[in-house]
Amino acid sequence: MLFSLLSKQSILKMLNKLSCRQGRKYDAPASKKEIEPFVRYFHINPDEAELPLSEYPNFNAFFSRRLKPGSRVIPSQMEGGVIASPADSRLSVFESVEEAQALWIKGDQFTLSRMFDDDLLGMNYDGGSVMVCRLAPQDYHRFHFPFDCTLKSVRDVNGALFTVNPIAVNSTSVNVFTQNKRAVAILDSPVYGEVPFVIVGATMVGSIFLSVQVGAEVKKGDEFGGFKFGGSTVIAVFRKGLVRFDDDLLSSSRKQIESLVKMGESVGVRMGE
Repeated sequence: MLFSLLSKQSILKMLNKLSCRQGRKYDAPASKKEIEPFVRYFHINPDEAELPLSEYPNFNAFFSRRLKPGSRVIPSQMEGGVIASPADSRLSVFESVEEAQALWIKGDQFTLSRMFDDDLLGMNYDGGSVMVCRLAPQDYHRFHFPFDCTLKSVRDVNGALFTVNPIAVNSTSVNVFTQNKRAVAILDSPVYGEVPFVIVGATMVGSIFLSVQVGAEVKKGDEFGGFKFGGSTVIAVFRKGLVRFDDDLLSSSRKQIESLVKMGESVGVRMGE
């Protein structure tokens, strides 16, 4: 037991050091030469990028790039109850936390209270619906607001930088969403009430940045923030019985298959609409 604990602590230290070292490397001007090989290897469409590739000063500037206006389609503001995907991602949705744990989030220490780092907040969303958006390195790495809301609060939770790939998330011995460095935001929506939105860092992602201040009133599709190099995840939790996710997404998630979605695509609606 002691050996296992010491081994885990050593791994955490190693991952944090590696992430910081890689972050410094990709902030350096010399990293600019990594951009074009990365684009070719992952078949990224450079025409969507806000700037020509040659104008990014380093790799991280490209990795956390904005897209040209119109690159993603946002559901009409008239469709107030429609939830838009907050990111280009591999999406999993679940009607309840219990379903998410049975099918996808297998960490033996996972609870909402631990993920939120807040016992009361976890209790308030017990049985709620869960949306998990996993961003792979090749994805556009900014995330956006899934509905009209006010950014009520953001709280940082320090932690490790485990990978967020499916092997880790499906493992009982790795508790990615309760141990990783993350930020816990509360989005106050006139349609959905208060929605916890968890921004999870991962291996090589030591930097989570936000584009808006607490108190900002934002529209569906407005930019929320982004990640520097690596894979990462954003998670939204809705109160029990409030959301109906799209049937095709639910069906894939129940087969433990992630769905490829683009930021802005409809993923669900308020129950009853």
